[in-house]
Amino acid sequence: MVIKRTVIIFTIVCVLLSFVAISCLSAETIEPGKPGELWNRLVDLDSISGHKISTLVKTCYIRGIGEGILQTSGLINLSEIDKEGIVYNYGYFILKHIDEIKRIMDDLYKDPANVNIQIGWMCGVATDKLKGEDVEDLIQDYRMMGLIPGLY
Repeated sequence: MVIKRTVIIFTIVCVLLSFVAISCLSAETIEPGKPGELWNRLVDLDSISGHKISTLVKTCYIRGIGEGILQTSGLINLSEIDKEGIVYNYGYFILKHIDEIKRIMDDLYKDPANVNIQIGWMCGVATDKLKGEDVEDLIQDYRMMGLIPGLY
């Protein structure tokens, strides 16, 4: 009985999400290479669906960056000092502070000058900013790098 209910709920959710996907596809498209616009427009999904999908998507994206750092650091050949610095200073830190990083990224992407900064880069900026570091030079560098076609 529980399995049947789970399958039915899963099916209903998939059907509803397919309508959201169709609505998003029919909406005007975002110019490629503008990650900040994509990040900011995720809120449009909330109004289409009536739920806080943007929060879920943003949270999952940031969680993926943190977990990706942890998994990648185990695959590449790093010294123990480097590995420990990356794992603890970024991987675990990101996973521990997802909500704060998301809020900082939301604030940073409100500045139109930051729309070309890749989401992964912006997550690093937000992480450093949350740690209290000065990130203005880093933001300036990423703004310039974001203008280079094909640099992802």
